[in-house]
Amino acid sequence: MKKYLVPLEGGWCSNFVECSNIGFFRKEKNISIEELACVAGISEGDMQDIEAGQAKPAARQIFLIAKALGVRPSDLFGVPGDARFH
Repeated sequence: MKKYLVPLEGGWCSNFVECSNIGFFRKEKNISIEELACVAGISEGDMQDIEAGQAKPAARQIFLIAKALGVRPSDLFGVPGDARFH
């Protein structure tokens, strides 16, 4: 498993694959992966890879995805101990 450092408000997430909440918010808002990709301006293939943890998103992509989902960029990554993501 590849390790990535992902900036968060108040710290860093050391493993992007384990911290991604894109799918959680997408499903919570009842948005298809195709719709999210279109609204965020990211290719459907890239969005699928990012959500599956198979691709590391660029900082710009993180912000575009967060904006499309109506959440903060840091919300896309679960913080250990944060009850919202357990």
